[in-house]
Amino acid sequence: MTDVCVTGVSMLSALGIGAEENWQNLLEQSVPQIRREYKLKDGSMLNYPVYAAPVPDIRDVVGAATYEWMNVEGLTEDLDFVFLAAVGKLCLQQANFTPDGHSRVSLVIAHENLGVNRLIDKMISGDTEKQSPLSPLKAYEQYQQDFFRLQSFPHLFNLSKVLGVHGMSYTINNACASGLYALELGRMMIASGQADAVVVACSDYAHATEHLWLSGRGFSSEKGQIRPFDARRDGSILGDGAAAILLESSDHARKRRVRPWCVYKGGSFRQDTWHLSLPEVTEHSYAGVIADVIDTHNVAGTLDLLIPHGAGIPLWDRFEMKEIETAYSRHGNDPAITAFKGSIGHTLGANGLLEAALLMMCIKHDVIPGTVNHTTPDPHLPFSLLTETQEKRVRHAMKTVTAYGGFQAAALFEKINEELGR
Repeated sequence: MTDVCVTGVSMLSALGIGAEENWQNLLEQSVPQIRREYKLKDGSMLNYPVYAAPVPDIRDVVGAATYEWMNVEGLTEDLDFVFLAAVGKLCLQQANFTPDGHSRVSLVIAHENLGVNRLIDKMISGDTEKQSPLSPLKAYEQYQQDFFRLQSFPHLFNLSKVLGVHGMSYTINNACASGLYALELGRMMIASGQADAVVVACSDYAHATEHLWLSGRGFSSEKGQIRPFDARRDGSILGDGAAAILLESSDHARKRRVRPWCVYKGGSFRQDTWHLSLPEVTEHSYAGVIADVIDTHNVAGTLDLLIPHGAGIPLWDRFEMKEIETAYSRHGNDPAITAFKGSIGHTLGANGLLEAALLMMCIKHDVIPGTVNHTTPDPHLPFSLLTETQEKRVRHAMKTVTAYGGFQAAALFEKINEELGR
């Protein structure tokens, strides 16, 4: 069976635009955080903390002609789509790949709420309406195009058009695990021979309503900081984020004479149905997916790095670390563990793919950054996290996510075989 390789990586976060800029700022522990203001129609303001990403000049990224039709369709005002388009184009450019009729290229979008934020903005934000309340049919007429765009297929159509992709296309929504589920779908398409290459893209603009939802459940940090697995952790803070990864079969990459970043070996995925927004602690499904990956790929003694979810929520962090301990109880060898959300915030549906992209930078450079905002180890947790940047050969690395909706995911990446890049 052909290997499935990563040949292009791009990302956008509070650390910057592009893989190298994100990596350098991660190493420097540059953590830009602001308070975002959101104006409601009644004139009041919502104010909330966010790890804010720079908004790319999308005209420069996609070109004037593409920008014009995006503008006509209202897509340039939808930052979730702008992020998707930017990282998708930058990923293809970084991979030196232009989809054409010689390759079967597919697309998978990972996102929690395609089209929702733009509709919400029109309904509740902006200047006070000077007209009387609308009748139900008039209200529908005013927003019908935005309601139409809540469906996933317009986003597949529009992003495929931006990227020049004409193969199979899918949207994925598995909450915070969306990116890893999307990667696995891309791998399966290549492994089954249905695609030569797959663009996997995700994004999430940290919207006011997402902050309200998180806070309403007591999951937001009152201190305004994410402190993954730290004894003083008290919740999450949202971050803007997007990433795109180009998967290719090793044969296709070889024909293009490109050297892959790494191999995506595959993952393990399970579903809990106990509670929509709380972990199930007795079935050990999260420990199960981690152990599945270790056993399937025989990396018990060679797993060098694990990147957990690390949302900074007291209950979830405790659950997550206990599950990692359960998964490793019979293996003996413990990997280095670091977490990224102290640097980029919680990017929701984008976090699995974005953090996997940062993991790939660790593999590429054989460097593991320390965990930002982890200064007081929790004595009740079984593992210690790296707090200082460490040079270490990273041959095998795993990204894991335990998400709302009971989605458990673990994905394994391997440093490229020297023969594969020739």
